[in-house]
Amino acid sequence: MDRKEFLKFVGLSLTSYIIVQNFAGCGDSNTTAPTNVDFTIDLNQTQFADLKNPNGWVVYNNILIFRNSNGILKAVSSKCTHEGVTLEYSPENLNIICPKHGSEFSIDGKVTKGPAKKNLVVYNVEENGNVVRIFS
Repeated sequence: MDRKEFLKFVGLSLTSYIIVQNFAGCGDSNTTAPTNVDFTIDLNQTQFADLKNPNGWVVYNNILIFRNSNGILKAVSSKCTHEGVTLEYSPENLNIICPKHGSEFSIDGKVTKGPAKKNLVVYNVEENGNVVRIFS
């Protein structure tokens, strides 16, 4: 193989690699939502104290738990269905956002702005005083 053929081969190989990585990078990897969920949290614990207030939120056990502006606790899968990035609750916009690519979800887990295409898994929430149960 002469120098020209070698450089052409390396160039094509590198180009192919970059293309494959770019397409693979926008797949639906690491987006599996937790299943068979059933746990309780105590709002008196420091890590959950924000949930006592309207618009407070935490991520726990791969679940985004938040209290909406009406004071109702909700729980959805915490990973973006686009690339699995941890989501954030946005009280200013009353929605859930992905900080990486800008996907947005309603507080009921429905996609409102892509690139995500799949809705979030929504979990049941029972609140009894300071004890909150999150379950499938």
